[in-house]
Amino acid sequence: MAGAAMKSTDVYSDPARERLDATVRSFIETAQGQGEELVSLAAAFVDGAREEVEGRQRLRFLAHRLAGSAGSLGYCALGRTAAALERLILVLPETQVDRDTLDQLEYLAYLVNEEIRALDPEASLLHAPLLRRSFLAPGKSGPAPVVLTLGVERALSLALEEAGFEALVWDEERSLQALPLTPLAGGVVELGTAPDRELEQALGGLRAAGIPVVAIGGAGTFLWRVRAYRLGANAYLPHAEAGECVEALLRLMAEASLEPWRVLVIADTPLVAGFVGGVLDEAGIQCEILGHPEEVLGRLVAFEPDVLVVDVGMRSYSAAEVAAVVRDAAPQAVPIVAVSHRRDASAQQAALAAGVDLLLSWPLHPEVVVAAIEAQGRRGRLARENQRHEPPTGLLTNDALQEHLQREVARARRAGTPLSMAVFDPDRLRSLLTQHGHQVGDQLVRFLAQTLRRRLRGSDAAGRCCGTAVAAILPGATVGQAASVIGSLLEEIHGKSLSTPEGPVSITVSAGVAELADPREGVVDPAVAMRDLLERVEQALAQARAEGGGRMIVAPPL
Repeated sequence: MAGAAMKSTDVYSDPARERLDATVRSFIETAQGQGEELVSLAAAFVDGAREEVEGRQRLRFLAHRLAGSAGSLGYCALGRTAAALERLILVLPETQVDRDTLDQLEYLAYLVNEEIRALDPEASLLHAPLLRRSFLAPGKSGPAPVVLTLGVERALSLALEEAGFEALVWDEERSLQALPLTPLAGGVVELGTAPDRELEQALGGLRAAGIPVVAIGGAGTFLWRVRAYRLGANAYLPHAEAGECVEALLRLMAEASLEPWRVLVIADTPLVAGFVGGVLDEAGIQCEILGHPEEVLGRLVAFEPDVLVVDVGMRSYSAAEVAAVVRDAAPQAVPIVAVSHRRDASAQQAALAAGVDLLLSWPLHPEVVVAAIEAQGRRGRLARENQRHEPPTGLLTNDALQEHLQREVARARRAGTPLSMAVFDPDRLRSLLTQHGHQVGDQLVRFLAQTLRRRLRGSDAAGRCCGTAVAAILPGATVGQAASVIGSLLEEIHGKSLSTPEGPVSITVSAGVAELADPREGVVDPAVAMRDLLERVEQALAQARAEGGGRMIVAPPL
């Protein structure tokens, strides 16, 4: 239901709110003393009291307690910093702690204390609106994903509805605390329809929950773009049509639904392997530690990291040597971040010259480490995706599709999970081109690509296959599940028409669907299994065409 009105929902009763406030204030009061004690213990440790087991245990106990309490009471940044301090203490050697490690310990204790001193009872996330991100996609079974809108025109609400969303209108006179407890897939906000303070509250709450937001309106100048950025928008479209806004929101949703960042950490010291790896793990980043750099090329293929982290202080190989090998084998494969000693300028210069993209120097701020990894991972993924996709349609190129299918087949075999594939081909395309020109053909392919991107999951992929055909790869889907998705997709396509100078033209599409053969059926080699999958899905497509088109044929299992 487009434009649904928002109902007020009070999350906490007054007595519950009072008890919560009392708990938060009590924590802040207690934490003040614990922060000062942390700084004192860290200073004593740095000054030479490193063999005092009691002091080390007390330091770890305080960090552990602060990490747990801060996280549970809505002070997430403090919780993560305290957790990083605890993890560092766990990897400290009993004796002969180097200067960088001591600096890191003292710096983290200082950060924890500073964050405690800055605590505000009203800044706890427990007081924030309980916004949750929806991972639903339009067109799937179940409820329609909800998009929060503010000040948008009716045409955009209708476009959202046509794309399978439900528009939830936010009344700027109410606080976000009054939002219903419905997971949100995204937000679209017209700038200038409410004071910036109200918009900042709305968009800030959405951003904190990881909900993508598109801002529209305004003049599109530098100042308007900065304004949208400051308010927390993920994308700014000053003069976009309704369809462009929906496309932008779908793109942001797809980016947000991608699998977690994968980071390969190459280090042979506990400080980098244990501490940096722990910080990334705490942030929900999938991390693999590699203590033998000579195995890096194999792990790049098997693990497929988004970012490579290299310790400049390794004993066996230099960061420059590792970076040079990686860049020589795969020049654009993965961004490289090097963790370096502040005083080692020559090693830093060598690493940058060999292909390292970013240097981080001790002592490290945990939040900066995570932000750097996410930024480099995002840049790397975007660069790879741009190389692999056709600009007009956003579809994978044929070569990229084959590479993606090869990886998914290997992954499905390793994990023992299903994998299905579908191939679509517009019916009577040659006749359409003859009657209406190649522009209609391009329009048809773009429409098919947009429909696929909107209806498929973030883990699925769509690309060019065999000339005019388009293929979809669905990891984790059985042939029955894939057929259900493809069947509903064909229903949507067959209900549409293309605009031409001669009038609207109805379209139909044929589709073939097949599932990767089970290795127990005798097809063991992944390369053979991939060829078999392609042959069976193309045979199913050919049968759909032979039976008159406008239908789906599911290939029988082996």
